Amino acid sequence: MTRRDPITDVPARRALLALLAVVVAGCGDGLCHQDDVAEIAVPAGSRLNAVDLGYFQAHLAEGSMVAVGDDGLVLVASGGYALTEHRPVAVDLRAVAFGPGSQIFAAGAGGTLIRGQLDESTWQPIATGTTADLWRIAWLSVGTASTDGTPNREYVLAVGDGAVLVRDPVDAQWDLVPPPEGGWGRLRAIAGDDRIHVGGLGGVVWSTDDPRGTWTRQDVGTDADLLAGATGWSGEAMLVGARGTIVHRPEGAWVVLANDIEDDFIDLDGVVGLTADGRLHDLVLPDEPETLGWSAPGARAIADDLEIVAVGAGMALRSAPYCGR
Repeated sequence: MTRRDPITDVPARRALLALLAVVVAGCGDGLCHQDDVAEIAVPAGSRLNAVDLGYFQAHLAEGSMVAVGDDGLVLVASGGYALTEHRPVAVDLRAVAFGPGSQIFAAGAGGTLIRGQLDESTWQPIATGTTADLWRIAWLSVGTASTDGTPNREYVLAVGDGAVLVRDPVDAQWDLVPPPEGGWGRLRAIAGDDRIHVGGLGGVVWSTDDPRGTWTRQDVGTDADLLAGATGWSGEAMLVGARGTIVHRPEGAWVVLANDIEDDFIDLDGVVGLTADGRLHDLVLPDEPETLGWSAPGARAIADDLEIVAVGAGMALRSAPYCGR
């Protein structure tokens, strides 16, 4: 999942959104060159469940990519989308993210969590203290950078069925966060702005300033299953899910945004959402979603970075780079 640094100044957010609207309008049909989509070679018969790109958030070479799938499959490229195959575990992997220092974290069935390093072939298991299935992992930069240069806090989080795991930004240790009274619920989504948010089935959302501290239940105005989350270009958290649900957090308050999308959102990264019918939706202005000019039938996950990459059963597609980048 792509990391975004939050923009918490309201006038700056509004100015950025206006600028993005002009840029998008100048790009023609959506955010990128829709008629230029290429295949990325993946192993025959593979079933990919998650993907992350390493250009903006991890400052890696263009074409740096990691994808994970069933039966422990991990595909890694350190540039140019030239993938190497690894199978460090025998369970289905469902989530993956680049982390600090070119690390790679992947999570999946039975509480599985592993760590790798770009350009290395060894993988280390991470003790999680849970056997819950893990469905999402993200590297987040959280908080407001101060004027004295103090950096935002950076965490890696993994969530799943009744479980939240967090990597401490100081000692790099992973901890299983004690559940709130009544439990976390079945979590599927992570988003960040000035706070960290996790969401899941039935519209459940929890938020915190410190993932190792107190979490509070949020009323986000919907009971729809929330299946993915991200931090958009404006630095505001978004959660998406069943029946085209988009929940946005401008100026610190959750808003359910009406739209004409009928299919379930199954993934979100940056400002691009993927619905179950394989269509991709531009959410740079989340209250005015637009369907992109290309689709990825069978895709299960996307990554939005210098380019858009969609992966699924035996397939991986990438778009041309965004215009203006």
